[in-house]
Amino acid sequence: MMQDLNKAIEVSPKDSPVWHNRAWLLATSPNADHRDGKLALAAATKAVELPMWSEFRVLDVLAAAYAEAGDFEQAVKWQTKVVSMLPPTQRADYELRLALYLERKPYREPSP
Repeated sequence: MMQDLNKAIEVSPKDSPVWHNRAWLLATSPNADHRDGKLALAAATKAVELPMWSEFRVLDVLAAAYAEAGDFEQAVKWQTKVVSMLPPTQRADYELRLALYLERKPYREPSP
């Protein structure tokens, strides 16, 4: 998966969704060998800098990357912004991540 994302970045370095997906994998993988908070934060920052395909999703991954890097203050800040951008009917998953960050815990995708 990471090899595919790296190749996609080589081909389309200005593609925000590719950077987003790379950051998400690096920040939330259930496999500890695939996680790297510093690289996740760099990829999420790049996704934010590029034209945004979906602002709340880009900020969601930025929050996840901050959490994986151990900066829970920034994770809470950005996840709170994400929750505020969504209608109440779409907030549940994002509020669960916010609760984790408030407890100083990173989010992990469920194992396949």
